Amino acid sequence: MNAPAMLSLRLKRHIRAPREKVFDAIVKEVLVQAWQCPRGMQVAAAKVDARVDGAWQIEMRSREGSRFAVGGR
Repeated sequence: MNAPAMLSLRLKRHIRAPREKVFDAIVKEVLVQAWQCPRGMQVAAAKVDARVDGAWQIEMRSREGSRFAVGGR
């Protein structure tokens, strides 16, 4: 079986908020759960390891109960 292709995504945004609050919203699991999913879904679980080469994973749940997971390093 072939391994899945490795993809890279780079985003650049200007957010009008203090850097500390933006950083916390990205690395603190409880804050990630408040915003990191599309409308109509909610975060069922979030894990963030904010160290170099640390992994992150977010599990989302739809209104119908379907679950979707995303993650990376």
